[in-house]
Amino acid sequence: MTYISNKVKSLSFFMLIITLLVSLMSFTIAYFIITSIYKNILDDQAIELSEELSKQVFNSMNLLMKRGWSRKELNEFLKTFDDTNKKLPFNIQIFRSELVSSLYGNIDNSKPNTNVLSAMGNGIAASKIEGYNISYIYPIKAQKDCLSCHVNAQEGSILGVMSITQDIKNKIVEAENKVLKFFLILFPIPLIIALIPALYIRKKVAVSAKLFNDKLKEINSVKDLTTLKTSDLNLGFTELNNIFHEVEKFTTKLKDVAIDKEIMEFEIKILEKLMITSDVIRDWKALVSKLLTEMNKVINACALFSIFHVDEGVYDIEVFWRCKPQDSTKESVERVINKLIIKDNQVFNESSTFNVMHNVIDKTIELPEISESDIELQMKTIILENPQVGGVIGVGVQTEISKDSFRILMIEGILTTLISAVGSIKAIYKYTKDLEFYATRDPLTGLYNQRLFWELLGSESAKARRHKGKFVLMIIDFDKFKAINDTHGHKFGDNFLKTYSNAINDQLRQGDILCRYGGDEFTVLLPETQKDRAMIVAERIKNAIENTSMTSPNKDTVNATISIGMAAFPDHGDNGQDIFLIADTMLYKSKETGRNTISVPTEEDIGEIYQKVSEKSLLVLRAIDENLLMPYFQPIVDTATKKILGHELLMRIIADNSVTPAKEFLEYADNMGLMQKLDFILMDRALQKMAAEKYSDTLFVNMTIKGLKISEYILKLMELVNKHRIDPSMIVFEVSEKEIIKNMGLLEKLIIELNFKGFRFAIEGFGRGLTSFQYIKHFPVDYIKIHNLLLKSAASDSVDRAYLRSIITLARELNITIIAEYIENSDDNILAVNEKIECCQGYYSGKPGPEFVKEYCL
Repeated sequence: MTYISNKVKSLSFFMLIITLLVSLMSFTIAYFIITSIYKNILDDQAIELSEELSKQVFNSMNLLMKRGWSRKELNEFLKTFDDTNKKLPFNIQIFRSELVSSLYGNIDNSKPNTNVLSAMGNGIAASKIEGYNISYIYPIKAQKDCLSCHVNAQEGSILGVMSITQDIKNKIVEAENKVLKFFLILFPIPLIIALIPALYIRKKVAVSAKLFNDKLKEINSVKDLTTLKTSDLNLGFTELNNIFHEVEKFTTKLKDVAIDKEIMEFEIKILEKLMITSDVIRDWKALVSKLLTEMNKVINACALFSIFHVDEGVYDIEVFWRCKPQDSTKESVERVINKLIIKDNQVFNESSTFNVMHNVIDKTIELPEISESDIELQMKTIILENPQVGGVIGVGVQTEISKDSFRILMIEGILTTLISAVGSIKAIYKYTKDLEFYATRDPLTGLYNQRLFWELLGSESAKARRHKGKFVLMIIDFDKFKAINDTHGHKFGDNFLKTYSNAINDQLRQGDILCRYGGDEFTVLLPETQKDRAMIVAERIKNAIENTSMTSPNKDTVNATISIGMAAFPDHGDNGQDIFLIADTMLYKSKETGRNTISVPTEEDIGEIYQKVSEKSLLVLRAIDENLLMPYFQPIVDTATKKILGHELLMRIIADNSVTPAKEFLEYADNMGLMQKLDFILMDRALQKMAAEKYSDTLFVNMTIKGLKISEYILKLMELVNKHRIDPSMIVFEVSEKEIIKNMGLLEKLIIELNFKGFRFAIEGFGRGLTSFQYIKHFPVDYIKIHNLLLKSAASDSVDRAYLRSIITLARELNITIIAEYIENSDDNILAVNEKIECCQGYYSGKPGPEFVKEYCL
């Protein structure tokens, strides 16, 4: 089979096949054309002969009738006529018309066909060809002489019809056989004619191919391509010679772009070593040192360097030397690097700061002195927008090597691989550092976040109990910050928080801990501090805030005041949670007593707090034991169609004929570590109701992050949706920006896992800070909820309006649905409609209730 396949692919065999097919097609076409023409000629001749014969028969009959023949003579004529026809290839029949039949009777003949009857009626002669049979119909018309016998006729009357039929099949078949024999005799001639040039071409190609193959066997490296010459190969045909001349041109280009086997093997070794592991990320310099050592096995490279962004306008230059360089050589390389990166790279400029570090691989060998003119640098650049990593990888070689195009190509490949690998390592390292930072820090102020605050508070409480020490906790809240934020815009509000948090921090000792708890609320932890000393610090902070001012975008002077709540360990509580609860209650007391005050708890305050805590804690426990937890649903409405698109799931405790909203007991449930248990009880009842009522819209569920274990959470969640047969895509988990700030690392992993299972995700309170846009990059967001306050401030403030519209534009580009929340009246709704926000939620759309709202009702 292989042999046959190879034969089919040969040029000579191809020519034979083509010639055979062309000859066969030509002979077949010619055969059919000739036989068709011959048949048409015979057809025409037969019709003409039939016409002449019919006229002769008619004339004979006419002569007999003029002599006054008798009926007996007529019968004898017809009999003689029939006997004569049997010896000829003609079949002649005469049919009488009714005029003749009525006088002389019918002739014993076959039944007339439609052609005969037609001629009998219209008196028109006609011919018809059916295959090999040719018929001619001739009508017999009465002449003047005929009227003496045919007394019932008139001149021109139809007396009968003569039908003459001929069968020419034998003649046609005989002609076709003669033509076929003639063609079969001629058929081998074109094959023989085609075989001669095919064999000639085959011989010429085979000889030239052998010569070309012999030349190819001599090529074992890229440099050997220069010895390949095909101009001495003559195939006898201009077209084939041109093919081989083009091959020669191709090899000339190939030697300029091909990679030597030695270089290829080296690059493969590089790729094998570039597995990015945790060890490589920690010690990437060791990897680069090994690669420089390997590189010197195929090229004499004195140094390898990298430049990467480490801070605003600050870059680290790491130079790796193969051997120990002289100081003058270091300076030469530094000057060359500085010259090239500033001249050829837009990332760096003369104001950039470069920290140069030299790393020597083999310190036992001295490197000869190399001047600037002897150094040629090859570089590759990478710039990443997120994370912000920009850098250059380069190699320094001696000038004569830079003239070798093969080596330069190898260097380009190595640098491309290195820049990708080292750039990836740097990006992963920076991303990891960012995750670590945002896991413990507030993105806006850079202070510790709420999550770390609780860890520090717990640690300080444990240390104080062990060593019988003291500490004080202060909770600080800015008075009327909401009004400042609404009046001057969110951007100014962010700058306000940064400026005043710095003012607070300036009044603290080294070792005191300032955290941003959330929004405009801050906590200060004063280790090893008594109440009296803490009161002095609080007064100092309050005075510093009063003496700080800012200028708003419209040039107004903005001042601030704060309210402070304090609690001391162990005077007011023996654990961190109690201390926080008391300090938080004192903060609200400061707010209630006129703001800009500092509140320290009395014994009466502590008694009331613990009583309230006890009541709320008992209510939570009772709700679990007696199944008093009830799901409430608030509708989410399409602003354009007024159609109900979904509901938000809310938590209520119904006991003693009263409904307790979640805000009155969630804090206590959280402190008791029962929030996730309450969440799953609530979800179980909500999903059960969805299944029973065949609810098909979306359900928004608030997610509790504190104390969450991802694997356990997802396992319980999947058990619930499978139990009630609910499609996961119907459930949207909702997380506030504040929770994201505190738990960014945990949330990123959890949300990705939930999204993989089919659940969707929403960010609540989106747009409160400029860091909001970062969350969309980290999480697969389906919905964002915009607070009504942003809508209101956008209506009067051009900066906030631009900020809001940038959020809306971004959301639409990313196919994210926007929901305006806390829409309480028609004015709020108009603001949302004007901004073309898709959905609304609030008392204007519908109050929370125990049933699903099926139709919008104002």
